[in-house]
Amino acid sequence: MVEKTNFSLPSTPPVASGPNFIPQPVTRLEDTGLSALWLQDLALKILYFQGYLSGFKVAEEIALPFAGVTDQILESLKREKLVEVKSSSMGLGEGSYQYAITGAGIERAREALERNQYAGPAPVPIEAYNASIRRQGMHRVVVTQRHMRQLLSQLVLSSTTFEQLGPALNSGTSIFLYGPPGNGKTSVARAFGSMILQQDMYIPYALFVDGQVIKLYDSVNHQRAPDEDSPPVYCGWR
Repeated sequence: MVEKTNFSLPSTPPVASGPNFIPQPVTRLEDTGLSALWLQDLALKILYFQGYLSGFKVAEEIALPFAGVTDQILESLKREKLVEVKSSSMGLGEGSYQYAITGAGIERAREALERNQYAGPAPVPIEAYNASIRRQGMHRVVVTQRHMRQLLSQLVLSSTTFEQLGPALNSGTSIFLYGPPGNGKTSVARAFGSMILQQDMYIPYALFVDGQVIKLYDSVNHQRAPDEDSPPVYCGWR
């Protein structure tokens, strides 16, 4: 298999069947499936690494809405004197306040880092992820030979390989690509991944499993363009 570059997506999208899956918007701390203490530690680690941040910026970093969620986290941290408000920027409301971690907050952040080094978007509990996979497995993409030729037009493939890829993609199960370096595995995977994301597939940034975080982030799988018609999605879903 000889690899070319700059694969293109088919102009006519593949056919998708089954119900659409959209992660539920988070409006309360309970909606995250994570404990309040764990989320407080996450916010402290963000502030520990980045210094002064506005409330809105903290919300952006942990991928949770400010109103009703991040504001509650910061309020709890303020009461415990783990963070303090240093100033208010030009904006209005508590979201524009500049927050800084205190000495006590630094100590707790270091304790949290000993347990887990993760500091990023709030992870998705494994139970929610498993449920999403089952739902999205019903939303199968069905490609035809014409779609496959458009999708892989930038690659030179043997007829045997081409005839194996289509049924594999339509199977709705995992696909294992293997072979020597430079035979086009990555380009095929990127082409398939980009096509599937066009069908509104959601992949979490990270998973929360038995108290630990497993990062799933991939630069290809998390390039979803914002859709103005879709509700906002939080908790690290892309």
